[in-house]
Parts: sequence; structure tokens; C-alpha cells
Amino acid sequence: MTTPSLSRLLLLTGWLALLAGCGEQPVRPPPPPPAVETEVSVGELQARGDHGGAAELLERQAEGSTGEARARLLLEAGEERLLQDRPDLAQLDLTRLEGVPLSTGLEQRRLLLEAAIDLALGDTEGAAARLAELPILTGPLRRRQLRLEAEVAELAGDTVTAARRLLALWPLSERLGEREQITDRLWPMLRSMAPPQLESLAGETGDAELLAWLDLARIEVEAPRLGAPPLQRLAEWERRHADHPALQEAVPQLRERLEAWSTGPRRIAVLLPLSGPLAKAASAIRDGMIAAYYADSTDPATELRFYDTTRAENIFQIYQQALEEGAERVVGPLRREMVDQLTLAGEYPVPVLTLNFGDQPPGRGMTQFALSPEDEARQVAGRAVAEGLLKAVALYPQGAWGDRVHQAFVEELERLGGEALESAAYPGTASDFSRPIRQILNLDDSSRRYREVKRITELDLKFEPRRRADAEWIFSLAFPRQGRLIAPQLDFHHASDLPVYATSHIYRGTPEPVRDRDLEGVRFCDMPWAMEPDRFPLREPVSRTWPKRVERHARLFALGIDAYRILAWLDWMAENGEREWEGVTGTLSTDSEQRIRRRLAWGEFRRGKVQPLADAGETTP
Repeated sequence: MTTPSLSRLLLLTGWLALLAGCGEQPVRPPPPPPAVETEVSVGELQARGDHGGAAELLERQAEGSTGEARARLLLEAGEERLLQDRPDLAQLDLTRLEGVPLSTGLEQRRLLLEAAIDLALGDTEGAAARLAELPILTGPLRRRQLRLEAEVAELAGDTVTAARRLLALWPLSERLGEREQITDRLWPMLRSMAPPQLESLAGETGDAELLAWLDLARIEVEAPRLGAPPLQRLAEWERRHADHPALQEAVPQLRERLEAWSTGPRRIAVLLPLSGPLAKAASAIRDGMIAAYYADSTDPATELRFYDTTRAENIFQIYQQALEEGAERVVGPLRREMVDQLTLAGEYPVPVLTLNFGDQPPGRGMTQFALSPEDEARQVAGRAVAEGLLKAVALYPQGAWGDRVHQAFVEELERLGGEALESAAYPGTASDFSRPIRQILNLDDSSRRYREVKRITELDLKFEPRRRADAEWIFSLAFPRQGRLIAPQLDFHHASDLPVYATSHIYRGTPEPVRDRDLEGVRFCDMPWAMEPDRFPLREPVSRTWPKRVERHARLFALGIDAYRILAWLDWMAENGEREWEGVTGTLSTDSEQRIRRRLAWGEFRRGKVQPLADAGETTP
């Protein structure tokens, strides 16, 4: 293209001026000269946001170039096509590079562009594969690499890795706008993480502004945690970070959420069988709720009202009575069949937190919470598999309860790729467990083989029974009395080298080091309230006030404590899906069916005392 010369412009200007000065009669002006296009630069097009125009110009420039210059222009054109949201045209630019030798830097840039195109086309795995070919880059390419790796990780559901990449990108991004984009992406990720993940990330950055973002996220994800109330923690954060950019939007939004979540109910109805055969268990739950009420309540107007369900024919009638008397939350019932009765109602004008799981999923407005032995058995299977033990033999008590828990264990073990080789049920009143032990260890088969050899050879052979060689561990579903008898009898029957795993039922919940010496080496899962009682300030006054009942029903006290504390956070739990928070009965989360699941702590008996074990990474059912 050409531009008009200066002389021509002056001539045209003088001619027009001359015509304008002739006033005797109007003269029709000549038509304007045809517009002459002036080619703008790539930079100007980019500044206007015309990425398609910039790409076309770069592609035209590439047609007249060769070698490395052509490659660089086509790569830049492809990048502009992506910004235009045309990955198909970006691919065409890459095809023009086929057969062109590229320097190391341009090859790295090509891989980054290919990964970005894969992402734009929805091929996350392809993008990850291309990024894996790259070393750690430097300069602007490193920034692009980190952005793409963060996006791949986020799409793959790995928010921790995505956040790590964004944290690494932060110090490389000097412009304020870039950092705002990073925090816009980072903040939702941080809010979705567990406290240990946030703690880990905090150790990977020394930037004060980023650390403040991490602290802010912890206020939200730890909102139900005891200690300073979350709104108080938020106010302290604001005082420490008076100029932080989160004060513009993130903090007001978080305050609004916390205010909505932490407004507890004023009137709480508790439906429990306070007379009859379940009265002692129900009383322990009631007293746990009362202990939590006095320890936590900041509103003297909060009222707990208890309803005895022992003789109720229809639990829904008691629920309706509680509503008529002003209940804003309902806790209970405890018995499974009553939970099923209440579940049939379908919807609940006042939220309900039951203290058992029903046979049917809860309806809208109901959340179910339980000390589920089936869940414990599943976690035992998960722990063993996580430690590389797949082939198990099992002992469990006769009866419907033992059958149900054992079945849950077997199903979970098989789901995780393990195998239940042999199981045997024992009478609950037994003291001699040799028969079921010999059965699961195949010792009877060994003895039969010995007798057959002796009959055939008529020789006086020395014999020691050999247990099966394929078993890797033993699941012992037992209460303390049976467990203390089973463990030494396993040793006697040549199984001392097989690790034994158990549910919480094997431990009374309070230390008995002399009697528990027979459980040496047994590993079991249990709630933190029983496993590490010194962690909880409430444990000492509860034990002092109800010493005998806490010794017998420690876990039911804990159930009452967590039930009371959950009430104020039911909305938080509903909004936050499976996010975990720490209770005294375990690490709690809500599943898709509005059932609260507990991830338990692990311990091992050593010299009669319980020693905590580190988490093996098992999956909560």
C-alpha cells in the first residue's frame, strides 16, 4: 500500500481553499478523494483487542519470511488465534511449521501453544502430556507454563497442585492486573481445601499478601471448629491486614456467609428414649448435649427441651408436638425404626438431625448422624488395603449385628480390590475361640492331612499344625472381653505374625493398661474423644461430673456433644458438600445423601496403652 505525498496533500488543500473563497456563485465541491488505507501494527491491533486482525497480519508477514523469523511469526499468530477463541485456526498456523527446524526456545513455545490448543478443545490429557515434555522454563515462557499447568490441574480436580502453580506464578507477575487475575482464580480453590492443605501451601510462600489470603481461607474452612468464633477471627484478620485487596469483595462476602451459618437456633427439641432399656444410652447423649450447651452457648435464650420417645407409637406426632411448641431444630430420634418412620414424612419444615442412620436416604431437611459400626468396618478394610494388605480372614460375633457389620467389611474389602479368604462367627458368650480360629486358619485341614499320613505310613511322626499361608491379616470384630481372649489365642494357633485390625468396639474408651496388655499390637479405629482425650478441654469436666457413666458410655457423650455443635452448622454442611471439619467423634463430612460420615483416628495397643497412629490415607466410606 502507498500513502499520499505531502505535495499532493498541499495541492488539494490549496485548491479547496481557493474554491471556498469564491463567493459569487456556489460551486459544487468535487467528490472527496478515495480513502487510502494505512496499515496498523500488530501491537496496535492487540491493544484494540482485535486478535483476529493481529493474527491475519502476522500470517501475512510470515508468508514473506523464512526460517526462524517465519516460525516466530506463525507461533505468535497461533497465540493470537487462541485469544480470538479460534483454536482451529491456531492449529492451522502450527501445521505450517511442520518440517521447519526450531531452536530450543521456539520448540518450547510450540509445545506450550499445542498444550493451550488441547485445553481449548477439551483435551486435558493431551495438554498434560505436552506439558510433561517440558523442563522448568524461564522468563515469560515460565509464566505461560505455570498458567497452563494450573489450568490442567484444576480441570483434573487437583486443586492443591493448581494452587501451587498459581502461588509460583505470583512473584513472576509484576503488574497489578495480573495479580488480581491470579487471586480471582486462587481464592475459590483455597476455599475448597482442607486445613492441612492450606497449612502445607502456607509453607511454600513467604509473600505476606498471599499468606493473608491463605489465613482468610482457613477462617472459612475451619468455621465450625471450636476456639475463637469465626466472626471474631475475621475481625482480627481485618485488623492485621487493613490494606489487603480481599477487603473489597472477599471479606464482605465471607462475613455474610459466616453470619448466615453461625446463627444458632434458639429452641432445640431433642427426641430420646429417656426411659426403658435404652435410657442409660439416651441419658449419656442428653448429658453430652448439655455439656456442649454450657461450654459453647453465648446466647442465654437458647433452650434445650427433651421429649421421651420410649412409648411413642408414631415419632412424627412427637415431631409435630415439638414444632407446635416452637422448636427451630430437632435432634433425634435414636432408634433406627423411628428414624425410618420420620423419613417417610419426606420433607420437614424444621431441620432434623437424627441420631442413627435409617434404611432409606433422608428426605429434604433431614440430616442423619450415627456412630455406625458398618462405617467403622469399612474404614478397617480401607486402612489395611492402604497398607498393602489385601487378603484377610475374619472373626465376628454371631447374630444380626455381627452379620451386618461383617457383610459391610467384606463388601468394602472386595470393592477396594482385596479378598476375604475365610470368616467364622463365634458365640458372644464364648471364652474358648479355638474352633473359629482353627477354621479361618485352616488348621483343621492341616490336622486331617497329618492323621491321613500317619494312618498310611503307620509312623509316629512329629507334627505341628501349619496355618494357611495366603492370609495377610485378621479382622477381629469383638468387644473388649472377647478381644482380650481372642488375641492370645491367635498367637497360640500360630498366627502371631499376622497383624490384627479391629473396630472401636475392642476398646472401652477409657484406659485400662493392665487388662489391655493382651491386645498388644492390635490396631483399631476410634473417635478422637476416646483415642486422645487430652486434646479436648471438655473431656475433663464431663468425666469429673459423670465419672461412672463416662467410663461406660464415653462415646455416647461424644455423640451428644457433636450433635449439639452440628445444629448451628447444618446450613454450612449442606452448602459445603463433603468438606471435612473436626468433631470429637471424628473428622466429619456430609455425603450426597445428607448423612454425616466420620473419618476416625487410628491407634495401636502397646504395653496396654493406646498409641496414636498416623493416617494411612484410607478413604472414608
